[in-house]
Amino acid sequence: MKKRSILFSLILITIIFTMFGIKESFAAASDKGVYVIPIKGDIGPSVETFVSNQLKKAEDLNIDIIVLDINTLGGKINSTLNLQETVKKYNSKFKFYSFINNKAESAGVMIALLGDKIFMTKDATIGSASVVPFDEKSNSAWSAMLKAQAESKGKPGSIAKATADYNIEIPGIKGKGTLLNMTSNDAIKLKFADGIASNITEVAKKVEYRGDKIIVAEKDFKVTLSEIISNQYVSILLLLLGIIALIAEMFIPSFGILGTLGATSIGVYFLGNIFAGNSTWWSLGIFVLGIILILIELGIPGFGAAGIGGLMLISISIVMSAETMKIGLFVMICSWLVAGIGIYVIIKYGFKRGLFSKVILKSNQEAKDFISYDIKKAEKLLGKEGVASSMLRPSGIAIIDGNTIDVQTNGDFIKEGTQIKVDKIEGNKIIVKKFNK
Repeated sequence: MKKRSILFSLILITIIFTMFGIKESFAAASDKGVYVIPIKGDIGPSVETFVSNQLKKAEDLNIDIIVLDINTLGGKINSTLNLQETVKKYNSKFKFYSFINNKAESAGVMIALLGDKIFMTKDATIGSASVVPFDEKSNSAWSAMLKAQAESKGKPGSIAKATADYNIEIPGIKGKGTLLNMTSNDAIKLKFADGIASNITEVAKKVEYRGDKIIVAEKDFKVTLSEIISNQYVSILLLLLGIIALIAEMFIPSFGILGTLGATSIGVYFLGNIFAGNSTWWSLGIFVLGIILILIELGIPGFGAAGIGGLMLISISIVMSAETMKIGLFVMICSWLVAGIGIYVIIKYGFKRGLFSKVILKSNQEAKDFISYDIKKAEKLLGKEGVASSMLRPSGIAIIDGNTIDVQTNGDFIKEGTQIKVDKIEGNKIIVKKFNK
C-alpha cells in the first residue's frame, strides 16, 4: 500500500512537471503580436527617427516581436550606429528578428545583425559592407563593430568582418582583395543566416508566433518626403533644376514663376541634405548670402567684388551641403557647367531667334514709350552712339539717333544711363556695347 502511494505521488509529480514544462514551452512562443518595421532605401536620419517612433508605438501596443523588414544598399554609418543603440535599449522588451527582403548591403549588414535571427528570401543577398569612400582607419573600426555585433548574436564574427575587410582571407570562401557577399544559401551554410522565408507570415511561423496579429508600420508623408529629397541623385537634380530656373528668370519675364520654382528647388535641395545629416543650416545661409551678392552685382555694370564674392559663397555652400568633399566638388562643377550652358543657350539662341523679344516688346509698347524702328534702316545705325534708357540685361531699351529702340548686348549687363554704341546688326537684332568717350 505504501509502495502504491509513493508510486502514485511520483506519477502525480511527473504529470505536474510535464504540464508545467508544456506551459513554459507555450509561453516561449509568442501570441501578443508581430510588429513589422520596414527599413528601405538609404539609411539616414529619417529612417533612424522612423524606427525609433515605431518602437515606441509597438511598446504601447504591448507587442513582443519586432521584425525588421530590410531592403537597403546601405547608408550613413552614424545613422546606422544610432539605430543600433536604439534597438539595444529595447532588447529587454522585444524579440528582434531580421527579414532580408532582397538586399542587405553595406550598412544593411549591421541592421540585419540587430536581429536575434536572420531570415532571407531565396534570392536575397547580404554583404559588401566597407565604408564609402574607403578609408583604412574608418573601415578597420567599422569592421570591428560588425564583428562584435555578430558575436553578440551568436554568429561568426569573422564572417561579419569579411563583408567589410578586404584583407581577410577565408579559405574556400573569400580571398584577399575582395569583400564577402553572400546569397541566402551561402549565409545559411556559414551560419550567418537562420533560414529562408518568402514573406513576413513565414517569418512569424519560424519564430513560433501562434497568433494572427501582424502589424506593418507605414511611413507617413513626412518620412517619405524626407527620404526622397535626401536621396543623393534626387537632390542633385533639384539643385540643377533650381539653377536653370533662376538663370531663366533673369532673362525671361515670367512674373516670378521661374524664380519661385528655382528658389523652391534649391531650398528643397539644401533641406534634403540637412535632413539626411549631410549638412547644417549654415550651408543654406551661405548660399542665400551668395545669391544676395549676385543680385547686388546685377545692378552694377561690369563684374566686381560682389559678383566674385557671391560666386565663391555659392560654391562653398554647395560643397558644404554634400555628404563628402568629393561629392561636393563634383556637384559644384556640374552646377557651374549647367549654369554656363544655360546662359549660353538663352543668349545665343533665345534672343537670336526672337523667342523672348516679343514679350519684352509687348511690355514696352504697353508702356507707350517705345517707338518701333524700321529694321531695314538699322544698318545706318552701325557705329552710332546712344544712351541706355533701361537696364540692359542683356536686352532692353536705348535712345539712339533720337529714336527709342529695342537693343541687346553680347551678354553684358549695362546699367541705365550708360553711354552705348551700336556694335553690329544680327538679323532683326541691334547689338550694342558699352562706350567710353
